[in-house]
Amino acid sequence: TAQDVLDEFDLEPLTRTQSPSASPSSQAADRDPLLDAMGHELVSMDALVARTGWSTQAINVRLLDLELSGRVVRRPGQLFQRIETA
Repeated sequence: TAQDVLDEFDLEPLTRTQSPSASPSSQAADRDPLLDAMGHELVSMDALVARTGWSTQAINVRLLDLELSGRVVRRPGQLFQRIETA
């Protein structure tokens, strides 16, 4: 299960408490460090490891969560791209 993966890598699940009507200042406080590291261009796993200092496993877990929530898409060549949400 997803919880087993989080337990294996000693990660805490991320929770989203932000409502759609949240102010811009609260949105800035709720920023995702992996999305910040991705920027707005196609990015490889190696680049994400270098930019964050996280392990490949930790990045994979977070990327899967971001993919499932529709915030990141996997592109050919094992590249990842951030998807802007309104």
